[in-house]
Amino acid sequence: MPHVALKALKMCAMEGVAPKDLEIVLSTDPGLSAKILKLANSPLYTMGQEIRTVGGAVQLLGLRTVRSVIYAAAYEEAIAGIGCSLDKKALWAHSLATAIGARLFANSHGVDAEDAYTAGLLHRIGLVTLAKVAPEIVDKLLEQSRTEGRPLHEVAAEVIGFRPGDLGAVVAERWNLGKVVAAAARYYWNPDLDQDPETNRMTTCVGVAHWFASRITAEPTTPVPTSEVVKRILDDLGEDGCT
Repeated sequence: MPHVALKALKMCAMEGVAPKDLEIVLSTDPGLSAKILKLANSPLYTMGQEIRTVGGAVQLLGLRTVRSVIYAAAYEEAIAGIGCSLDKKALWAHSLATAIGARLFANSHGVDAEDAYTAGLLHRIGLVTLAKVAPEIVDKLLEQSRTEGRPLHEVAAEVIGFRPGDLGAVVAERWNLGKVVAAAARYYWNPDLDQDPETNRMTTCVGVAHWFASRITAEPTTPVPTSEVVKRILDDLGEDGCT
């Protein structure tokens, strides 16, 4: 993760941090500053008065929303730097759709909406990290996955000894994203495997959002079968035709 983003995230976690102090850090990254200002001046937040400073945007949006913007910007940058054959546009669209879906499903699953957005956005962080550090390995995994019609996580477990989600959980912990986000990154593809009552609701929320996102966006890898817990939730919602 970029140094400015890491520093800003640490400040967002500090109690009583002043918007002006955060502005000083964020202003050293013009791209990140522009994204925060753009959101602050969007119809969702603007009250007819233009927000001209990053500090003003931070004050309007709040630290938790600013944190989500920082994660999104860092993740988008990471995806853009991928050098393998993975479809970067499809991966970003799928991640964003999962994030939005997770936020929408948060209340019904009893989880925090902003945490759900972050968990949904970053649920593929393990795949992105692996693609950045070992693009040739990911290319081989993708080819085998498509040729054999098997999920990428299944092929990866056989070939390299771990799933991208396992790496994602490690990255989430290193980024201090919290236990629930790390669990969602590890088990989003099958929430049934998450037996921890502290994290299972978030994992299920992201799993359902991931399933819906796979229906409305181009899935960047071979789709995974819907887990039993997600099937039950979809049945309750009146969905059919689960794969």
